[in-house]
Order: sequence, then C-alpha cells, then structure tokens
Amino acid sequence: RREPPTRPGTILWVEKDRHHFPNVIRATAVMRGYARHKQPVKAESLLNLLIHLSARGHQGKFRPNERSYATVIDAYSRCSDGPNAQRILEMMKRRSFRTGVPLEASELPSDMKMINAANIIAYNATIAAWARTAKNRGPEANFRSKPSSEDIIRSREAAEKAEDLLREMWSENTNRTLHLPDRKNPMPRNVILPDVVSYSSVISAYASSLDQPHGMNRARKLLSELEGCAALDFSEYGSTDSDEDSLKSTRGRGFQPSTTTYNSVLNAFAQAGDP
Repeated sequence: RREPPTRPGTILWVEKDRHHFPNVIRATAVMRGYARHKQPVKAESLLNLLIHLSARGHQGKFRPNERSYATVIDAYSRCSDGPNAQRILEMMKRRSFRTGVPLEASELPSDMKMINAANIIAYNATIAAWARTAKNRGPEANFRSKPSSEDIIRSREAAEKAEDLLREMWSENTNRTLHLPDRKNPMPRNVILPDVVSYSSVISAYASSLDQPHGMNRARKLLSELEGCAALDFSEYGSTDSDEDSLKSTRGRGFQPSTTTYNSVLNAFAQAGDP
C-alpha cells in the first residue's frame, strides 16, 4: 500500500514499525543521557512532554514513572542545583500513580489525602543536590579570600534543607497507613525509609558547609544517630518479614556506616580545623 506523502522533517509511523514507537522507557533513557552531560533543562523538557502526553490519555506508553522524575532530579543534582532538584521532588510527591501527572490537593475528593509518591532514590538525589549546593560560593566569590557572610548563610541553609528532607523521610515512615472515612481497611502508605546513603549525604552537606564549626558538630551528631540506627537494626524491616521482596525497593542500603560516611565526618573536622 502506498503511504501518503509527509512534510519534510516529519516521521510517518506505520503499524508494522510499532517496536520503533517512542515510549516512556526510551524517553527516560534520553533524559539519563542529558543528566550525565549536565543538561537538566533538556531532561526536564522531556519529563514535561511525558506529563503532557499522559494527561491527554496516553498514559499507557508515556506515563512518567519514578525513574523519569528521579532522572531529572539527578540532572539538577549533578549541576549542584538544590532548588530545582527540590522543585522536581515536590512535583514527584504529588504525582498520580495512575497517570504520573502531578496533582493538586483541590483535585482530590474531600475524604482523601494526597499520598507521597516519591521514593528513596529521588529523596537521596535531592539531598545530594543540596549537599553539593552547600559547597558552592557566590558567582563573584574570590576563592582565595574568606567566604562572605552571605555565602556562609547560603551554605548553612543548603545543609539544613538536606537534613529537613532526611527528617521528612522519617516522618513519612512513622505513619505507615492512611485511615480514610469510606474505607474499612487502612490504605498503606508509600514507605520511604532513609538509609546510610541519606545520612552520608547530609553529613557531607554539613562537612562541606562554609559555616564551621557548626557543620562539624552537626556531622558528628548525625554520625552518632546513624550508628544508633545501625545498632537497633530496625528488625521491623528485616529478612524475617514474609513480604521481604515487596520492601526491597523501600529499605535502601541499611544503616551500617560506610567508609564514605566516616570520610565525610573526617572532612568536617578538617574543614573546621579541629584535629
């Protein structure tokens, strides 16, 4: 059958070439390439395209998933852009599990609460973005001179935002069910349990903070907290659970401090000039 002519620069999709159709997997792969080349704006434009297509009824092929959102967060993280990484995380938290499109609270029925749809990977990437932001000084900074008071305040706020996300992960894990008035059984929440990567990134944020010795003191306290979590072992999430496989994606990498964790704390002491 002769196909109708197309305009220059356009692609004609025919039924037999269905395996060449674009979809969320291929789009996310391109987004990952943009992230590795530190082009977060281009990665986000593809995410917005997926959201646009899914919102118009094409969620079967184009519904943005957890990887799509986390990839854009990672792209901003690689550019030390904490504010934009946080913005994408907030979008991801509001996404619909059915369409992947961010929702507003006004779009939900009055008897329903919005469930946090982010995951530990997205949270850790955003924490890493704030940690990298904490290292930065103003664009006109002279790196041979002492940091300005504005740089110190900005650096401390970035580290505190990283810790705020860590605390938010714990709060999301505290109330694991939603009790809705029209449901006989409580609705399970999306469990987001922090891990050693979460703590190590926050410790790194304080270690590289320009506000010392405050950063050193916070890094040391967070290390003690992490070691306490490792000692408790949180057996609630241990291998004895019958649904262990379903928890693998939320359990992260455990709480045992790693070499990276201790190196970050040592770096905090070095930054503060405390032997």
